[in-house]
Formats: sequence, C-alpha cells, structure tokens
Amino acid sequence: MNNGHVKKKVLFVTTEDWAFISHRLHLGKSAVSAGYKVSLAANPSSQSSILIEHKINFFEWNLKRGSLNIFGSIIEIIRIFKILEYHQPDIVHAVALKPMLFVHISSLFLRKKIKYVFALGGLGHIFISNSLKARILRFIVTFVMKSALKSPDRSLILQNIDDIEVISSLGVRDKKKINLVRGAGVELEKFQVSPIPKNIPKIIMPSRLVWEKGVAEFIHAAQLVNKTKKQASFILVGEIDRENPSAISPDIIESWVQKGVIDYWGYQSKMCEVYAASTVVCLPSYREGLPKCLLEAASCGRPVVAFDVPGCREIVKHQENGLLIQDMTGYALAEGLLTLINNRELCNSLGKRGREIVELDFNSQKIASETFEIWNY
Repeated sequence: MNNGHVKKKVLFVTTEDWAFISHRLHLGKSAVSAGYKVSLAANPSSQSSILIEHKINFFEWNLKRGSLNIFGSIIEIIRIFKILEYHQPDIVHAVALKPMLFVHISSLFLRKKIKYVFALGGLGHIFISNSLKARILRFIVTFVMKSALKSPDRSLILQNIDDIEVISSLGVRDKKKINLVRGAGVELEKFQVSPIPKNIPKIIMPSRLVWEKGVAEFIHAAQLVNKTKKQASFILVGEIDRENPSAISPDIIESWVQKGVIDYWGYQSKMCEVYAASTVVCLPSYREGLPKCLLEAASCGRPVVAFDVPGCREIVKHQENGLLIQDMTGYALAEGLLTLINNRELCNSLGKRGREIVELDFNSQKIASETFEIWNY
C-alpha cells in the first residue's frame, strides 16, 4: 500500500482528542497496522495518553469549537501551520468544519505538496438554520469551502446522502466528486450481541446533552409512557457539552431526575456495558451525520429508534432493525417506544437484524479500507 518501505505520514486534525478517541481511534489503529505513521493535532484531555499507547503521535492544538474570535482564530491558524510545517505530513485528514477551514488557510502558505482529505461528520447549525447570523456564516463558509475544494486532488468525505445533496446544491462541489463514507465504523468484536435483559425495559438515550439531540422530546415521551404507571425506565447517558450554545444545564437535568422522569448516568467509558443493560436505544435527534451510538447499539443487538431525519435514516430501517418516527414529537416517540416496550419478541428480531446490517455495511475494517482508498487516490 505504501510503495516500498517508505511510510506515509498521516496527520489527523480535529477539535478534541477525546472525540477522535471515541470515533476514529480504530481508524488510526488500522492506519498504523497498514504501515502509516499516524499523528493527531487536537485539544488535549485526560485521555491523550491512549494515543501514545497505540503509536499515534500527538500535537496540542487549542482550537475553541464555539468561538468566533478573530484574533484567537488567527493564532490557531498560525499554530496549525507550524504543526504542518514541522511535521511535513503526506496526508492531512481534517475532521469537522472549523479544522477544515483552518487547515485550508494554512495550506496556502505551505510549499510541500500534501494530500488533503476533509471529512464532515454532519452539517451543523449554519447549514440548517435560516436565522440571519446562520445565513451570513453559511455564505462565508460556502465561499471558503469552494476555495478549499477547488483543487481536484482534494477530497471531501460526507457521511450520508442528504448532506451530499445539500453541499452539491450550494455549489461547493459536484456530487459525483464527493466521497460517501458512512460513519466511523463499529469494532464488531468490541460491541457484541448480548441478550436483552428481562427486567423492566430500559430506554437509553446516549448523546451529548444539547437540545438539538431531541432531549426535550425524549423527556416528554418518558412522561407520557409512565403517566399512569411505570412501564419503562428512561435513561440519559452522556456529557453536557459546555462549549455548545444549546447545552442543557445541569440544574435542568437534576430537576428531571428529582421528579423521577429519568435517570442520568453521565459519561460512560464502557458503552458496550450500557447497551447490554438496555432494552431499546433511542436518539430523537433533529439531524445527524451518521450517529455512532445507533450503530453501536445495533451491533449489540438492540432495536434502535430515531426520528426520520438525515443521518439517522441511513442506519434505522423502519420495522427492520428499529423504528423511524415520522412526526418529530414526544407523542409520536412515546407511541413508537410503547410498541417495543410491550413486545419483547419484536425487540429481539429487530436487534438480530440490526447486528446483521452493521456486520455487512458498517464494520470498522470496511470503513478503514474505504478511507485508505481516498487517501491514496
């Protein structure tokens, strides 16, 4: 793959090292095994040592995801330029919009010929909202993206067909030249099938705790399902994303817990154990790239429930491996969940099919192979 004994150097650039570890560590490990020298530039966290264990070099890059500070942005563009100039990678794989834009601007000042691969996990607020601020930012970002992708040897990866349609309709790049790689893949040996517990059903929502993930609808569904008697436990699993302007405050979450509407398990490092304790895994998000939690849950043999939105409909096949809810309300979500709460046999059959789909289309080796092809194209 790597032409003789020369190891190609790959630099991943993203916002947070923990997000890389959560979503793309297995891609990094596969690249190391395939003979690449792999590095990551990102914000450091307590998990940074995991990268070294897997022979992935780490460069500290203190990008602030939610910040629009011009001075701070210039500093981080200079810093990523210095990392690129020092490291001299053959391939740069930038994940998410801000890293993509900052890498592109830095590349204008580099002499070395580098293969650039830009991957967007999903189209965020600025591509979806019609607020004045979002429209202005969309115009600016679209202009810079067109510039970043003007060269034919630069690649764009998107995770679902809906996002490809949006990006091509904005004139950023012809849809035939956009690569579809469906998510980050699942390590099948890590997320294995386990029997669904026979106690009171547990409906688990694993997610960053921001409103756009559909937390309000999940809470409403929990209230409706358990209105007259407790039929299921509803559990939120995940961190509060404090850098996100629509983060849900700890006080609100605590009030739900105190009222007995939900349990809150916080951040969990061993998600395979969380899925093993669940009956149904639910993500009523308003839009996704390709949600890893639904793939992992399906891999563990759990029925998955989501609204019929971009990203989620790529994974959830209605009445095949889960339920796609058409009406994006707590009422419709509660109705769908009750179907599964009252039919354990259906849960088992949907979960079994979910595992088969992940094995066929979403396993990590397949995703790694598709990614390497783009690197070497």
